[in-house]
Amino acid sequence: MGDRAARVPVVRAPVTRTPGTVAALGQGFNELADTAADLERRLGRYLETRAEFVSLVSHELRTPLTAIGGYVKLLIARDAGEINPTQEEFFGDRRHACGSPS
Repeated sequence: MGDRAARVPVVRAPVTRTPGTVAALGQGFNELADTAADLERRLGRYLETRAEFVSLVSHELRTPLTAIGGYVKLLIARDAGEINPTQEEFFGDRRHACGSPS
């Protein structure tokens, strides 16, 4: 992808001490390269923050869902007592979602 740290040396004209057209172009390139490098750093920080956020949210959602799945399996197995036909139909529809065999 190229050397992102490369900059163009800006040389001022010896008589006027002001940048000429080529020097002004080089200066503009350097400013653009500095801006691109700053945006790349900021994007990297954003992507790291986003990945951490997604990981935390995933964990926070998975934990209660695991507990709920365990209780549903307990009810399906009738370990907590008998269930009526309506409950059986309801749980039968959810066996797959909880990882229970049909």
